[in-house]
Amino acid sequence: METIKEENLMERALNVIKQKNEWILYLQNIDTSDGILYLDSKMMHDIKDAIYLDNSIHSSTSLALCLQECIKFLKIDVKKNENSFRIFH
Repeated sequence: METIKEENLMERALNVIKQKNEWILYLQNIDTSDGILYLDSKMMHDIKDAIYLDNSIHSSTSLALCLQECIKFLKIDVKKNENSFRIFH
């Protein structure tokens, strides 16, 4: 049986998210202060469904943790781009 690494789960989820620009923008700007499990929107359901279809190994908890890490990564990516913009302008 193949061991599944946490990085692979996040990478796969991130690849799914990156298929649609609106998903990227949504997750970059979402308020997660109340927790991922409490976010209830059509777009969030679409993202979760797409990730689950790509990799059905996720439980609700692992999907939430994976999404949280993807959101952190996407928000860091935005900050890097903002900093680059400030340097050159």
